[in-house]
Amino acid sequence: MTLYPDEQKLSLIERMRPPQNADIPPLSREMGIPKDTLYGWRRQAPRARGVAPTASAGSAERWSAKEKFAMVVEAAALSEAERGEYCRQRGLYPEPLEAWRRAGEPANAGQAAP
Repeated sequence: MTLYPDEQKLSLIERMRPPQNADIPPLSREMGIPKDTLYGWRRQAPRARGVAPTASAGSAERWSAKEKFAMVVEAAALSEAERGEYCRQRGLYPEPLEAWRRAGEPANAGQAAP
């Protein structure tokens, strides 16, 4: 198993996340790091920041507001396929994620949610 320097790992995670959203297959070729390794780093990155879900994966109703917001932000710039993978990794369907995004929009307009 190859070990990578933490600085390199953190730098690549930042490239894979918004606003850069680097696609993993080309990044894998560029850096010579297996795609599965990069996907794993990106998947584990929220846990490292302390926003990992505390509820059971199949229970979308039990996510905290902070966790829901973090997931909406993380998924915002992902393609539909990437968003599907993101949701599968968390045991979540895309529909609740979209509902959480819509529910948060009025907050940015200074209005209460309907």
